[in-house]
Amino acid sequence: MKYALNILPACCAVFWLCCLTPLRAQQDWGYTQYLFNLYDANAAYAGEHDLMSVSLRYRRQWAGLEGAPVTQVFSLHTPFKNNRWAGGLRLQSENIGGRSQVKARVSGSHRWAVGSGHLNVALSAGAWRQQLLTSELTARDPDDPIMAQSRIQRTTPLADIALMYVHDKWFAGIETGGMTRAPFRWTDGSAARAYRHMTGTAGWMKKIGRKNILQLSMLAKWAENSLYQWETNVSFLFQNTAWIGAGYRNENAYTLFGMLQVTSRFRLGYSFDYMTNGLKNYQSGSHEAFVGISLGNNKKRSIRHF
Repeated sequence: MKYALNILPACCAVFWLCCLTPLRAQQDWGYTQYLFNLYDANAAYAGEHDLMSVSLRYRRQWAGLEGAPVTQVFSLHTPFKNNRWAGGLRLQSENIGGRSQVKARVSGSHRWAVGSGHLNVALSAGAWRQQLLTSELTARDPDDPIMAQSRIQRTTPLADIALMYVHDKWFAGIETGGMTRAPFRWTDGSAARAYRHMTGTAGWMKKIGRKNILQLSMLAKWAENSLYQWETNVSFLFQNTAWIGAGYRNENAYTLFGMLQVTSRFRLGYSFDYMTNGLKNYQSGSHEAFVGISLGNNKKRSIRHF
């Protein structure tokens, strides 16, 4: 076990380097401010704030482009007795052109002390409700049977597994989704289904003085059929009050983001994505707003630095 612990930082470094190869596409979800509440990216992060943590996100992607994604996310997670168990809830609503979807997941996780940090393992389950309004779709084949219905609604089961190792100076985690590979059944014989995907996150921080922190982080996503995407970020915490950062998402966008710790229990964030792909001339960027609230009576610090 000691040997395994010693190679954990090296494995994270290798993972980071492997992600620095040309990758493509974006699967499941995409948030720029994932660092402000890692539970939205990895269910195994539940309980890391030592208090119940509630967050709200609103993302308007590719502003100015008709039918572009608009996403709202509500999540909460909390530790239970002795901080060895934790639970959480994620609700996501998204509209993309004639398609709307709602995903709801509940999760439970357990924590084990491992070396100088701890390992969290989480299981999540939920449902994915989708709706198609065919009046807002343009079919390549006018005889496509899906166009014979004005509205189609389907519900698909969800199951996820997540792991995260947390140390005072670094973290690394991975979450897998789409494990059921459940079919959508838009029509008889439809091949559409949930695809397996995986999200990896890692970060490292360095204190500069007593109240300033430099943080490096990355996120990588993979989906079936060899679809990949990665992004790297650098951020700086000033006087334990304000975060400011920038990042790059491969073949997609440059990002700027910031967060203000208004009080020890309340924080606000905003980010902007400047597109670098083929859509850059057809929209004015992506905007994302974040609100975080901590609830409870725990006298410990309520928010980790990641």
